[in-house]
Amino acid sequence: MASKLESPRDRPHFQPSASPLGGVSNVCPPIASNAVKSPLKNIFSGLSETELASVIAHLHQNLNLTASVNASSWDNTIAGVELLQPNKTDAAPYLDGFGEVPDRYAKVTIAFSATEEPYIEDYIVGPLPISNETSIEPLNWPCSKGHSRQRNYLPSLDVYKDYLATVSISIEDILLLMFNRTHRHAPDDTLVVDAAQPLWIDDGIVTTWNEYSTVPTDKFDDVSILQAGLAFKTNITGRDPSKWSVIGWYYNGVFYKTTEQFRKAVYTPGFEILPVNIDGEWGSTDPLGETKPHDNIPPPLPIQPQGSRFSVDTDENYVEWMDFSFFLTFTRDTGMRLYDIRYKGERIIYELGMQEAIAHYAGSHPSQSAQTFVDSCFGFAPYTFELVNGYDCPNYATYLNSKFYHKEKLETHNNNICLFEMDSGYPIGRHSAQNYVYSTKNIYFVLRSIGTLGNYDYMFDYAFYLDGSIKVTVRASGYISAAFWAHNSDYGFKIHDAISGSMHDHVINYKLDMDINGTANSLMKVDVVPATEIEDEGRINWAANAASMYSVVNKDSPNKYGEYRGYRLAPGTVHDTFL
Repeated sequence: MASKLESPRDRPHFQPSASPLGGVSNVCPPIASNAVKSPLKNIFSGLSETELASVIAHLHQNLNLTASVNASSWDNTIAGVELLQPNKTDAAPYLDGFGEVPDRYAKVTIAFSATEEPYIEDYIVGPLPISNETSIEPLNWPCSKGHSRQRNYLPSLDVYKDYLATVSISIEDILLLMFNRTHRHAPDDTLVVDAAQPLWIDDGIVTTWNEYSTVPTDKFDDVSILQAGLAFKTNITGRDPSKWSVIGWYYNGVFYKTTEQFRKAVYTPGFEILPVNIDGEWGSTDPLGETKPHDNIPPPLPIQPQGSRFSVDTDENYVEWMDFSFFLTFTRDTGMRLYDIRYKGERIIYELGMQEAIAHYAGSHPSQSAQTFVDSCFGFAPYTFELVNGYDCPNYATYLNSKFYHKEKLETHNNNICLFEMDSGYPIGRHSAQNYVYSTKNIYFVLRSIGTLGNYDYMFDYAFYLDGSIKVTVRASGYISAAFWAHNSDYGFKIHDAISGSMHDHVINYKLDMDINGTANSLMKVDVVPATEIEDEGRINWAANAASMYSVVNKDSPNKYGEYRGYRLAPGTVHDTFL
């Protein structure tokens, strides 16, 4: 593992609660949800401002630390502070009414940078509130390797950015020749350099690839589709930038071992300079082209005229809807987590929440082939912003806020969690008899947040249904992380003049700790095995994990890039409900 090279799009770690559309907050006052008093204290709720301040003061008193506002890249600092969730063995008895409130502890991440070999280490601080019984100990027990210490191979991003600018200035004549653009780590840069993630570490040698893209010229944040095709590899072993070096260049399918070799090739007659991706309307997310028929007429609008039918204790983040109840918390790394989910008064799930979101890329270009995003390293809390009322969520939704640690303070993102009921559009059950018809609306309840990690917007839903089922959904939107179109037809389809899509996988896994009639649960596998097989050659055999895709295409009518047009067929699930 290595430290991340960039935060998504170099955004600040938080933004004021302003409208994504500009101006003041976009969220209209929602219809108030029914108030309810939580039967218990939310023991999973994050640290309060008082708890956070006391933990930070205690750390400064007992460790050699520098305040974040005064720290350089050679100082020890507090990188993160959040609640360490209680052990289930302590929490479950309390939730079930026969145990004491579990002690609260803080999980603290310290960046030890005042050394030639910097590292990051997790600590447990508690019990809280701070007293003579409070200790600071390495948080080793959750780690399979036996300790929580992790070497940090790039403790200063600003130093590395300056180094990338130095490299770019050394070939500025080539950049001007190829792209008519430059990069100097300055506000007026017309090229940007992004490092592939994570760092590559082999026998103590630390390397990474760095790829040029053109700078967006409008507001649309579309740098991930503006690759220029030129990349260079760096050896960044150690903390002394004077010992770092460029160990190769890549362009148009050719690897050049040295800058001199690359320069000679560029100025050799016949050297091919490929078209570059320049920002324009094609990268806009605004409506383009002709207006669709009747699009000026407002679309259907769901309403809830008598107010919400769920109840929320906003102090404890406790929610009740129909036969369901649960506690909500929001963590820095993984966003929304639900605890003590009960159906008809009985706990069915102790904990439900995302554990990790990974995107792994492949391609002929070295930057693509070396790219893997581990999004919990960025953290979802700093990039889960205010929701757009009436678009991200129905206009009658109820909104909650979330808090997270940032530079020794507790920051708040307002209105970035929404709760609402929705009609699925089909009845949950119906039947027609000779003299009687019944049809029951299929209403479900949703908890939603959206995290913007760089180019991707991840919409996370927890949906609860009247029949007791729960559905977890992740939807991805935003911009693709594209590849430069050169020698990579085996890895993606051409989608614009000089870019293609990228072959990549999203792996999003969740922790689901179920308690069905107690904790002694087992996993049972049920196979339905047909006794007779028919039409084996004519049927579609869906591959495991959706590894195969089927499409209906027209090979006689490709688009202007030579790609076939068509529709993809995707497997689904049939939900049957009988009385």
